[in-house]
Amino acid sequence: PLRSPVPCVFTLHDLIHLQCPAESSLSKQVYYRLLVRPAMRWASRVLTVSRYVKQELLAWAGGPDERVVVVGNRVGAPFGPAGPRHAPGYPYLFYASNRKPHKNLARLLQGYARSGLRGDVRLIVTGPPDAETQQQIVALGVADCVAYAGQLTDTELAAYYRGAVA
Repeated sequence: PLRSPVPCVFTLHDLIHLQCPAESSLSKQVYYRLLVRPAMRWASRVLTVSRYVKQELLAWAGGPDERVVVVGNRVGAPFGPAGPRHAPGYPYLFYASNRKPHKNLARLLQGYARSGLRGDVRLIVTGPPDAETQQQIVALGVADCVAYAGQLTDTELAAYYRGAVA
């Protein structure tokens, strides 16, 4: 709410819409400046996921340090350590994320290509193949070492995490 007669708590995970304008829109940037920033000043508490993000939020919006609380992220039951492991028959590194530029999959692929792991440890990427990523994989000469997992359910995703070297 713009204002609340009762104490209000909200969560901010990051400021990506302000830090990476290419991945945002004018409406999101305006929303953060006109609604989120003032809300940070009057909310009883603002919850966030890391000390780094807390520092970023305070530098951006100001406000009392003690009202921004780091709570971290939690995971659901499927992501516990016990359970099935994905076992493709080779050790692998696992990239579970979207392909937005700030996630920097391009840099991961470059690092993997330079790592000397090719042949020993493969790389598995979530989601379907896309032309840009596939072009880079081919250009780096690692097409035989990178696999796509496609869209995964939470249970499948947890199994991939458990089976990964990293």
